Amino acid sequence: MFKYIYILSLFLFVIACSDDGPTYIDELEIRQARSEKEFVKDPSLKTIPGCVIIGQLESKNNPEADSNDIQLNLANGIDAIPITFEIDGEFNFRIDETAEFTIKLINSQNTEIFKLSNSNKSVKLNILKGDYKYIIENISTSDTSSKRRIPYFIIPDFETLTLSGEINKPQTSVYKAIDKATFFTSKLCNGCNLKNVDLSFMILTDVDFSNSISKSTNFTSSNLSRSKFNHSNLNHAIFKKAILIDTQMDSIYDFSHSSFERATIKNVSFIDSYSRIATFISSNIENSNFKGTTLSKCKMSGAIIKNTVIENVDLSESDISYTTFTDARALGANFCNTNRSNWFATNLSVDSTTICIPADTTKK
Repeated sequence: MFKYIYILSLFLFVIACSDDGPTYIDELEIRQARSEKEFVKDPSLKTIPGCVIIGQLESKNNPEADSNDIQLNLANGIDAIPITFEIDGEFNFRIDETAEFTIKLINSQNTEIFKLSNSNKSVKLNILKGDYKYIIENISTSDTSSKRRIPYFIIPDFETLTLSGEINKPQTSVYKAIDKATFFTSKLCNGCNLKNVDLSFMILTDVDFSNSISKSTNFTSSNLSRSKFNHSNLNHAIFKKAILIDTQMDSIYDFSHSSFERATIKNVSFIDSYSRIATFISSNIENSNFKGTTLSKCKMSGAIIKNTVIENVDLSESDISYTTFTDARALGANFCNTNRSNWFATNLSVDSTTICIPADTTKK
């Protein structure tokens, strides 16, 4: 399994360095993701194989009908995603064994082409050119009465493509290897191109977003607890009022201009990452680790920072006015040219390597 992750990570590392997002490598393309909300806003919108689709399913017993489903005239716990196959061909489909949903493909006459579930996890078949729909249905029985929602991700299946050798075949303007194998999962979006996608107000816990291009992605008020964003690009991403508990955000290539305003950030690992002009205004940061991260020109006014490591963090030219630091470890941190008006520091630990040491700190 690790070799497939390595291949995908290597592929994504190269594209993540481009400010323009997805590019071609060996004529393979990571296409722009779509969210369920986009299909609601534009009923004429369709997707094609190889695109990433993200949505969430409410409980069938949820007393409050999902507004997206109301607009599409669907029952609670069921989503429909239009997809167009542009050429005839043989395609692979696979569902994660932990998925709490079933998925079927129907044609324009509502004829079922296949259905995947825990008892039927994969299929390989010929599909004719035309318009189809994915029908995704919640089958969770673990929480039948609450408002719990289950995310789903429709992504290229790099494991199947690698095993079959399909990924090494010559690519053309019509044929793309990533079109040929699709994976349906609740927990994986490693390497996804999420640029500009609206993922606000979603339950996205325990999801692997590592190596993703999440530039200007909107995660406002979403629950991202225990999810992973390691080695991702979060430039201009929006995490306002988001819940990040036990979230992993190490080695972020760039989260400049991203906003964590009023976010809940607890037990988050944010080590060796980079940003300029990120916003943490009025956020609650507790028991987290920012060691070695660049936060220059950061807007942090009114934040509460408790039991957090900011060792070797560059806070130069940042606004930390009205910010409260309690039991924070700031060895080797850079406080030069910061705005510290009306800030509060209790047991802020510094040492001889701390630059521009603020007054009234505890030197270690």
